[in-house]
Amino acid sequence: MWLGKISFGVYLCHAPIIMSLGCWLYLELRNSGWGHGPSIAAVTATVVPLSLLGGWILYHVADRPSVWIGKALAVRLLSERATQDAVPIGMRPERHFHSTV
Repeated sequence: MWLGKISFGVYLCHAPIIMSLGCWLYLELRNSGWGHGPSIAAVTATVVPLSLLGGWILYHVADRPSVWIGKALAVRLLSERATQDAVPIGMRPERHFHSTV
């Protein structure tokens, strides 16, 4: 469930983390004499936890507040509509629909 909650944040942040930190780290390790396999393993061991951390941060900073705001707006808008629908029928402006048949 935790991974499902943070999945949108991970989706948003994993590519920038891989393209920036991951690429930089890979090049630095290769230039310092590391082989391809160990460099990839080190980059993966760094990028995956950071992507999960970024997803967790985005969940708390953006996703949860957005859902809360959306729910609050929906409740407010739907309660206003329910209030309008509660007006007696004789008090509502009539809507006439003409059939073209």
